[in-house]
Amino acid sequence: MKKLLVYLLGKPFLFCIFIKKIKNMGKVILEFDSVEEQDEIKKALDGYKWVLAMCRLDNQLRSVVKYSGKDVSEDVVEFADKLRHDMRGILTNYGLSLEN
Repeated sequence: MKKLLVYLLGKPFLFCIFIKKIKNMGKVILEFDSVEEQDEIKKALDGYKWVLAMCRLDNQLRSVVKYSGKDVSEDVVEFADKLRHDMRGILTNYGLSLEN
């Protein structure tokens, strides 16, 4: 796996690339024909933001489960663990993963 730091819209973004997969992959071209498709364009281009948001949410839930001491009730910890598990299940059902 190769890591590549690029800047998108002026912000750093870390891509993890599996070289074997990239060698066999062709170009990906997103085409949108009209102004009416602006919402679809935005959704297509904001995919990386969804990945970052889901990773951040997963890490916050993990922190509650793993590092919350006596400050947090056991019910909250169990709920955070269940929510994290359910979130990962939903991603899996869509063929997505937070892992590399």
